[in-house]
Amino acid sequence: MAQRVDISRRYDVVLDRSAARRLTTVGALLCAASVVTPWYALEAHGLSGESMSGARALGVGRTILVLVLAVLAAWPGTARLHRLLPFAAAVVLCGVVASRVAFHPSAAKVIPTSGSSDALTSQLERGFASALVQSVDLHWSAAWGIWVAALGAALTVVSTATRVRVTGRRRSRDR
Repeated sequence: MAQRVDISRRYDVVLDRSAARRLTTVGALLCAASVVTPWYALEAHGLSGESMSGARALGVGRTILVLVLAVLAAWPGTARLHRLLPFAAAVVLCGVVASRVAFHPSAAKVIPTSGSSDALTSQLERGFASALVQSVDLHWSAAWGIWVAALGAALTVVSTATRVRVTGRRRSRDR
């Protein structure tokens, strides 16, 4: 049985459950695979240099979170636990990726410091790094991998939304 999804007033798209499941799987795989692709590239005055992978940009905890959320959104057994769990996982996955698109890492962390425990020395190093970053316009810009992750997350949200049934339970009146 096909489920109708009204995208706009002009277009109607017929999407059955198996197609929605395949789209969810593709979106989750795109998100999971993008973790090893470059998410950010270091740029200064239009010249690009070192790149930062998704795993490095997210850190260990968020990388594991992205992978777990991708599995929860795509695995058909998650809907058996609760019918909204795949959709919720896809929305949180989209939120994590969107937060990394909106908030780039600081370029001042690229400049090595001595790691001194002295407060005055570390403050001086941070000030020097900040001044150097601002003077040469050093910044992280979004690379192609983060856009793959964003596409995968959006695809996962849209396809899991079509799989959620909005039917309620009927109460029996003969009790």
